[in-house]
Amino acid sequence: MTRDHGELSTLIAELLNRHGPSLTLQKVEQALKGSAPRAQIREAWRDYLGIPKRPYMEGRKSRLSGARASFVLTDEVGTGEDEAAPDEPEKPLAGGTLEAPDERRRTLPGRRFLFTAAQNNTFLHTPFWEALLHFAELNDAELHVSRFSYNKTGWGNQRITKDDDELWYDPKIKPYVLDEQVKVADGLIFCGELDILPTAVTPLGTLQNYTGPNSGIVPHTKVHMQSQATMKHEPAKFMYTTGACTLRNYIERKAGQVATFHHVFGALYVEIDEDGDWFARQLMADDNGVFYDIDTAYGPGWSAPASDMGYSLVTLGDIHIEKIDPYALGGAFGMMNAVKPRHVFVHDLIDFEPRNHHNLSDPYFRARQHFQGIDVVEHGMIAGARFLHGLNRAFPDAIINVIRSNHDQAFERWLQDPRGVEDPVNSRYWHEANYQKLRAIEAGNDLDVFVWAMSDAERKRGLDLSGVRFIAEDESVVIHDIEHGMHGHRGPNGARGNPKAFRQLGRKANTGHTHSAGIVDGVWTAGVLAKLDMDYNTGPSSWSHSSIITYPSGKRCIVTQRGNKWRA
Repeated sequence: MTRDHGELSTLIAELLNRHGPSLTLQKVEQALKGSAPRAQIREAWRDYLGIPKRPYMEGRKSRLSGARASFVLTDEVGTGEDEAAPDEPEKPLAGGTLEAPDERRRTLPGRRFLFTAAQNNTFLHTPFWEALLHFAELNDAELHVSRFSYNKTGWGNQRITKDDDELWYDPKIKPYVLDEQVKVADGLIFCGELDILPTAVTPLGTLQNYTGPNSGIVPHTKVHMQSQATMKHEPAKFMYTTGACTLRNYIERKAGQVATFHHVFGALYVEIDEDGDWFARQLMADDNGVFYDIDTAYGPGWSAPASDMGYSLVTLGDIHIEKIDPYALGGAFGMMNAVKPRHVFVHDLIDFEPRNHHNLSDPYFRARQHFQGIDVVEHGMIAGARFLHGLNRAFPDAIINVIRSNHDQAFERWLQDPRGVEDPVNSRYWHEANYQKLRAIEAGNDLDVFVWAMSDAERKRGLDLSGVRFIAEDESVVIHDIEHGMHGHRGPNGARGNPKAFRQLGRKANTGHTHSAGIVDGVWTAGVLAKLDMDYNTGPSSWSHSSIITYPSGKRCIVTQRGNKWRA
């Protein structure tokens, strides 16, 4: 009995439901053998998958590989051997456009958006896709997918782009495709026209000026983020990548194998408030397609409190308590009230402003401190202890981890400086702290004098630091398979700290120190919660009020504030 085209399509659908992505054309031909001529079965298979039939395919063999599936399109009459393709239509010899991309871009309507990327000839990660659609429905967000191309199939040196007709994309993305540059909000551009190889090591490289003064969203399989400097009193500029909604599908060579490791099932969520301020957060899924946003977990067709899945962590932007921005701190507390973290990580608890190494030799700075009454070292230590006390009371179920940082270490560096004897306003405290340190050395002990200062303030001021844990330098703190014990000021083998250098550790890490929020592969960097102008930082700045949330799955997002606002 010969089946017609519609019946063959129904049978193919049943086979796909039964076998999933492992179904190949060969299996289809074997299962439907005798139902119709071989050429008719192949035509039905191609039509079902949405692969267009083109004249250049006749008489030659072309292999299009999807994730864990392959489609061999061979003309029934042909030999199956590679044969010369007929001459392609002539292409124009010249072209060009006068308008720059920013002159052609339109503005997206709406206030909530999801941006992700899809690879050619690759199936969607169906659970993640369904979870994204569910998230979009619950949050009234518009989903946009930018397509990119990758020549996995070894078509010689032929250069392909996402506009080539021969490329197949999962038909489910069709209503959401956005392959153009658009304005998302004031100061934020989605660069859907970009077609960057998924094997690119630094997908944001050379794009620093691409969006002008605007922040930009770049479709790519990696999740990266760069903070870029602007004039000191302007908000920092950010460049984001999105992650992808399609499965891993790479050539089994070095570049492809490395790209497979860094492939992220993810999207960037952007929401805009009534003031026009926008907020972007990474949505990164596990292999089951489950992802988190703040306090909620999302899966295919369902959502649940994140706390039902485990516990979250928060890495705050560097504190510098003497220079804290009260609005930024208030916003961070609001964010933590929503997240309810089990662990909070505190970097650069104190600025050590009274005798900060940045300004210790500046007589004018010292004079200003004196006449403003802010040159007492002990007051800064007490302020740090008070902050920890407040954090401990606000989040009694959380463990407060104070990561040893360079500004905290400035206290002991000052104690080692004999000029402290000649510092009348601080001489008593300098002698007292040194007495405790030397007494411990005499007894054969190693006193952490910074911890002593916090305990001394706790005792003198009646504070409660019972939920606070002080992490020593080089002490490893691994939670959710992420290293949290590094501030970021010490690099490998004695070098200066740099987020890119930490990639060689082979473990994901959350760090601080730079005050410039960023993501480079598995190394994430928080910003700062102190004022963005600390007197000693001059010139253009990439600093921002940004913190890191680590979810129960070990996936993360960076929350960047606008004053005390952290979400729309």
